[in-house]
Amino acid sequence: MYRGPWEGHSVSFQPNLLAKTTSNATDILREDLEDTLKRYSELDLLVEILQNALDSLDYRRYVTICKAAALDPSTPETINAWNKAVTESIDRDYREYAAASTAADRASLYKRWTDEDQRRAAWWTELGTALGATPTTLSDAADSYRPKLIITVRSGSPAWAEVEDNGLGMPDIPDCFRHKSSTKRTRANESRRLGTRGSHGWGLSAVLGMSDNVEVMSRIPDTAAKAYRFESYASFVSAKIAQPQNDLIDVNSPDGQFFSERLRIAPSEMGTHVRVRLADIGDGTLLGYTLSNYSPDLFENLLRLYTPVGQVNDYVLHPAFHCLRAKDLTVTVRSILPSASEDVRQIKFDFLRLDGLPGINQVRYDNYVNVNTGWPSNVSVHTVHRTKIGSYVYLSAAEIQGAELVTHAEDILNNRKHLPAYINDSGVKMAQIPRGFQLALSGGMRSEYVARPPTGNTAMLRGVVLAEQERPTLGRKHVMDQRQAIPRVARDHQNEYEYERLKVRPQAVPPVATPAQAKWRREFFDGVIMDTDQTAPLSADLYTWATSKSREARTMLVFGELLQRKAFGDLRVLRVHLQDRYDFAFLLTSTIGTDTVPGVAEASRLNQAGYADLDRKTNQLSMYGIGEFKADGEDIFSDFDPKDPRKSPDTLDLLVCWDFEEAQVEARSWSVEDATLLNSQIPGQTHVWLPGGEEFVRSRPLAVVSLKKLMEGLRDAGELLAPPAPWPGTLPKNYL
Repeated sequence: MYRGPWEGHSVSFQPNLLAKTTSNATDILREDLEDTLKRYSELDLLVEILQNALDSLDYRRYVTICKAAALDPSTPETINAWNKAVTESIDRDYREYAAASTAADRASLYKRWTDEDQRRAAWWTELGTALGATPTTLSDAADSYRPKLIITVRSGSPAWAEVEDNGLGMPDIPDCFRHKSSTKRTRANESRRLGTRGSHGWGLSAVLGMSDNVEVMSRIPDTAAKAYRFESYASFVSAKIAQPQNDLIDVNSPDGQFFSERLRIAPSEMGTHVRVRLADIGDGTLLGYTLSNYSPDLFENLLRLYTPVGQVNDYVLHPAFHCLRAKDLTVTVRSILPSASEDVRQIKFDFLRLDGLPGINQVRYDNYVNVNTGWPSNVSVHTVHRTKIGSYVYLSAAEIQGAELVTHAEDILNNRKHLPAYINDSGVKMAQIPRGFQLALSGGMRSEYVARPPTGNTAMLRGVVLAEQERPTLGRKHVMDQRQAIPRVARDHQNEYEYERLKVRPQAVPPVATPAQAKWRREFFDGVIMDTDQTAPLSADLYTWATSKSREARTMLVFGELLQRKAFGDLRVLRVHLQDRYDFAFLLTSTIGTDTVPGVAEASRLNQAGYADLDRKTNQLSMYGIGEFKADGEDIFSDFDPKDPRKSPDTLDLLVCWDFEEAQVEARSWSVEDATLLNSQIPGQTHVWLPGGEEFVRSRPLAVVSLKKLMEGLRDAGELLAPPAPWPGTLPKNYL
């Protein structure tokens, strides 16, 4: 593998260079890469190299500030002092917000929080007190370093994505790409600087596994630039080849000419340049579609909607300027296309908002309350909220948008071909601005977790919950230790601004002569058909062809259909009312020994515990029960929250959901078993949840019906017909 001392090009190293051990290195390396790729998809390739670059820029800024204060940036004392300044700034915000009892109070606070100069000055004062330095010394030090991020797209065959930063560089390039070896990774009891986006070092390993050519050049202070090429890793992880290849590149050779001239030539410069060759580009993913239909505007919207370039600290009006904000960082996009001149432009380092589009009336909350008399409808209002759960304060922000505004914005971007999209398995173009609440972690890094889906279809919230002080379990991909708190924060935000949401909804309009004259009706059905295209019904027998966005309504309607088909035996719904504390009450009757569920042992247990009445002479069992509907079964734990106990874990007899994630149930220390004839209480039951832990105390197992699993079983058994075919061709495409 050794090609000689440079020979003007490169030197190759052992193929297991990135393996963590020498024993069975090749096999372990493949297992490591397979491990990372379980969590990552195509767009993550771009997300991870951007995230790494932003962390490098942030860290250099942090080091510059600490040196101005004559402190060692790596010691726990310095990190803890830094974090103390951040948390005290957040706590002060929370106290002020908690004291604002009216909309006018919140509007006044909102106006003050949007004064960026005042907020920055407050941060430098807070940090100066924590670090023992003057605010001017620290702010001047931060201003002396101008972070830069350059993103280059070389379209063609092959296509390349490149990210260059002027951070501190990588001291050991191969070590940064080894599985779980990131220097940003810390143990649970170690100090972790708030503002660090990365977590466990999986991301760069995943980049290797998704490309057959990853080239990295980096320069740290007072050293020469070094460059590596990691080749054929995607082919290696898919077992197409036996070994990958690693080359040390001579930056002055022809192989090094594609790297940054700044880093190659200038000894005083530092930073990293990553070049990734992209696999075959297809329209089936957001990144693939964007590159196949490339324009700088489309790419910019992809960056701001789905990558760390769309950071959220300004969006939530964060009180601490502890990491890069919109005015601190220059983001440049270079577009190099085969048949066009090079396009170079600067883009916003901020979450994509709709205020720059024509016809979108977006207002600040203080203007909505204090200036726009009458609280007009069908506008988009930006709001902020602070919630404290335990010792943690969560920052959140959301735009309350009339559904017509979001649809109008999508139409504008679609007509310009500027809205990121993908082609689904049915050949339908899916292009939509995300709704609901997303989760973001320290440093403004958005995770994969949707904290709360959109509510209603006439005024929705599009926002972010920022968990600045929480530690993720696996970066932005898994946030298991936060799944109880985050939905509650999003719900609290929505409840706080429910009056504004109702006011923002479009007002009723006079009836029109024909449906063709009702623009809202056409747009409404366009959205309905698009949603339905993504959610084929599980059976042709169903009359409820509702999408996942129907949420609990779909659960209730499908449950009603299956109830009529005797899927739940002789179960009668006695009362159903979503305004009741519990959704429905039921009566189940059965003949023990004749009906298979419940079995003899389970019926006796229910009788002895007082939950059912068993007539030993006739073997007739009668049971009154209380049931609950959920779209996602695990959401029931939000209702069980002991800090906000709207429902008792021990009261519920039956949970009916569309489906649930077992891992999320287990995260609450409960366990899941498949329902059998021995442990089922109700016909049609699919699972049994066994309570555990001390937070959600329950004295007995919980009967659970996953409608999705139930219908799949009935369909496989021939009791329900297969899905309609063709699908979605059964839907009209020419409405009006």
